[in-house]
This record gives sequence, structure tokens and C-alpha cells, in this order.
Amino acid sequence: MYSLFRCFCPMPDGVRLSADIYTPQKKGKYPSIVQFSAYNRDLHTVGMPTGTNEIGSPPNFTNRGYNVIVLTARGIGRTEGELRYWQCNEEVEDHYHAIQWVSEQNWCDGQIVLFGSSYYGMSQVNVAVKNPPALKAFFAHEVCTDYFRHVFHYAGLSANSFMSLWAGSNFTEKNIKRYIAPWKRALLSHFINHPWTSKLGHTFINHIYHHLKDHYVAKEVLPFYEHIIFDLNTREENIAQGSYQQLKNIHIPFVVVQNRTDIALHQFGAYDLFEHSSTPNNKKWLIINRPEYELPVLEWQLEAAAFFDYVIKGLDNGYDKLSPVRFWVDGEEQFESAIAFPPANTEKRKWYFSQNTLSKNVPAENDETWLSVPPYGDVVKNINNMTAQTLRYEFPIKEPIKIAGPITEILYFPSVCQESPEPLG
Repeated sequence: MYSLFRCFCPMPDGVRLSADIYTPQKKGKYPSIVQFSAYNRDLHTVGMPTGTNEIGSPPNFTNRGYNVIVLTARGIGRTEGELRYWQCNEEVEDHYHAIQWVSEQNWCDGQIVLFGSSYYGMSQVNVAVKNPPALKAFFAHEVCTDYFRHVFHYAGLSANSFMSLWAGSNFTEKNIKRYIAPWKRALLSHFINHPWTSKLGHTFINHIYHHLKDHYVAKEVLPFYEHIIFDLNTREENIAQGSYQQLKNIHIPFVVVQNRTDIALHQFGAYDLFEHSSTPNNKKWLIINRPEYELPVLEWQLEAAAFFDYVIKGLDNGYDKLSPVRFWVDGEEQFESAIAFPPANTEKRKWYFSQNTLSKNVPAENDETWLSVPPYGDVVKNINNMTAQTLRYEFPIKEPIKIAGPITEILYFPSVCQESPEPLG
């Protein structure tokens, strides 16, 4: 059971951030879980619009003696002020001040932890590098640390499709200012998360995606969208850099979970954070989970509660005995553990595209390892008889092999147009 009330969190310049605050039913001072993003949170609590829930279910935490505070960035929902560029430094500063404000309230015992997925996960890492005094730990699910390479220009290409879907899903005029009463959210949640509704949604998922991309985004968002799609060619030009250059400033305990379904969005942030933070090895955990789609963050709330109980409440629940690294092995359908990542018994291997397969040897100069791209749109299929438009490679695996960690593909190519700013990879 829980109590829900709404209030405003003041910033130093007088702007107030809207907050939903869930507290245990029994009054008292409790540690608080802060969740911060630039989304209108009203639909995230019911699993809409993307079919994923990035904050989890607050009662799972309030029932275990934690407050949950869900805050919305400037210009979104009932929060005051003007909309800012996503994950910009000013937004991170607001997150920092919000953590301080929550820690000083009469229903908080002064200890703050963070939890959430995707945007709610990346905002954790961004604020953790600034070391808010009240922040004791965080549990992040699916993060990016270098926004240029991990999000906006993944593999060296502008993420037009994702950005159109993301902006059309979350940042239309209607979505930005939408208000749904708590009782309506609860009712919608029962409908949206029903198994039949989920199956129906999967049936029409491509249609839904195309529909969302056709939305008109809010006028405040268009400059940000234009910057990413048309103007952003190098890391240095990106308004929001991400945390990758400051990860060494993180010293507090954390858990980071990676869902391998999201290859082209959240894949590398978890590895980057685990490797480059300054948190002691016995105070940080990396979990590489099996591919999944259905509300993945809900699966990790109980583990997050156990982690917070160990760090915040000092419970001897065995969390410190868990291996620093757990990774899911397809085929064996189980987790394996290691003390580091990549595991000590692994080796880094390099293969080259050569003669329609992958070879350990550097290909000769006359090997066909390049792709010819036509100057205009689609072409007739038998153009391949003249010039290869699609190169196919097969890599037979003749003995058991385990592949762990990110797989990087590097392509070098000639161009008659403006050169790519970075090699594809």
C-alpha cells in the first residue's frame, strides 16, 4: 500500500518541477528513490506509449519502506519553465538540486538512491558524476554514456528513424501537456498491460511505429530535432555530450543492467560505465540480461530493492556475495558469472571480410570487400549482375563458442560525396 501526493520541487532560479510522490502508508522518514526525465510521466506509469515502463511500479518500493519521487523536467507536463535540450547540463543541474530538495523533506531520512530505465537510467549516470551529497547509490537499466555514438549517430549514421519515432511518441504538443488523473492511470494500466492487449499490440506494431513517426512534434522540440538530424556531424557539436568523459568521478555503489534486445541504442553504455567508473570493484555490479521486450524494468525492481536494502539499510542479505558480473548465455539458457568483464578467460578476436566469409587473415587487395551504392533509391534486382549492391558473408561455427560483450564492425569505404565524419562501427 502507498500514499500518493503531488507537489512542486523548487529550483534555485524559482522554477518549480512537478513531482509525484509515493510514500509508504505508515507515516515516517524513509530513504527515497528519485526518478527524473523529460517525459510526461502520466503515460509511463501505464506502460504507454511505447509498451515499455521505464520507472517500474512504485508500490513495489513503498511496500519495502522506500519513498518514490518521479520528477518531470522543465516545460513538460505541469512543470514550469521552458523545455530544454534533452540531458543537457542545465537539466542535470536541476536533477542535482532535486536530489538535495528531496533529502531535506520531513518524509525523507536524508538518503537518496536512483532507479529507472533508458532516459531514467541515463539521467542517473549524468547526475552521479556530479556527486550530490545525499546520493548513496543507483540502479540503472539500459543506459548510454556517449550520446553521439550510442544514440544520435549509432554506427556512424544519423539515427533518423529512431529520432522520428522517439520524438513523435513523446514530444507532440498534446503529449507534452497531457494530464491523466491517477484513477484513470490505474484503470488504463489494467487494460494496457493485459496479455491480450499486448499480443494485439505486437500484431500491429509496425503500423503503430509508422503512425507515431507521422506525428507533428511540438514547436519547442523542432530545433533540437533539427540539430540532431541535420547539423550534428561530430561529438563536439553535440549539445548534450553524455557522461562518458566524466565516469571516473563516480565513486558510489551501483548496479547497471543491459538488455541485449536493444542493440542499436543502449548496448554500450553499461560496459563503459562498469569499466571506467571509480567505484571499487566490490561495490559495482554489471548484469547482461537475456533479450526481452515486455516491461523489462519491472523484472529488476525486486533486485534493486535488495541492492538498496544492502547499501542503504545495511541488511546482511547476501548482495555483497553476488559476483560482480552476471551474463546470460543463449543456448544454455542460464546466467554465468565472472569477477570482471570481459571475463578473464576470454580473448579478443579480429576477423576480416573476405571471399564471402570471415577470415583471420588480412584480405588481399583484389578481394571484393567493398560495396557499391547506387546514386538514387531502389534499383532493379539484376543490377547485381553488373555491380554488387549487397555483399553477403557466412561464418560457419564448427565448435562451441561463447561470445560476450560488444561486437564492433568497422567498414572503410570510398565516397564521391562528403566524407563520413567517422568510420562506421
